[in-house]
Amino acid sequence: MMNSLIELKECGLPMDDSLRGLRLKKYPLQFDENILIFDRLEPDGILLLYEYTGGGLYLPMTLHELEDCENAVLVAGVAVSVFASEKRVYVNKYFSQSGYEEYISILLGHTDVFAKFYGYSSSILDLRKGINSKEIRHCRCLDFKYW
Repeated sequence: MMNSLIELKECGLPMDDSLRGLRLKKYPLQFDENILIFDRLEPDGILLLYEYTGGGLYLPMTLHELEDCENAVLVAGVAVSVFASEKRVYVNKYFSQSGYEEYISILLGHTDVFAKFYGYSSSILDLRKGINSKEIRHCRCLDFKYW
């Protein structure tokens, strides 16, 4: 799967963004640590966790502003693809820094909650099986270069 097949600008998940607030209120992620949650599952298919290291922090409006924050370090993330024809949310990428591996199970569980909230099922995308070009055209989000 290559980014050239589907550009970031063309991506849009088939979920109504107006329900995002209800989803976040009903199913919030809970952490004991100083973790910033960048939840853009509906519009972009990403959920990123940053460790807040202290000091003043401007609330970022975009991912690029968040990347520039010196006191917020990316520690874990997950990217999903949605195959609307299958009504399935696939995890196609996940990541954690060393020492933050326990967050992967939390993120994978949260993507399952996300999928169920919208009436979809979820699984991990196995690219070894291959995807034909017809399925790629029906996939709304494939891959991002967030990390």
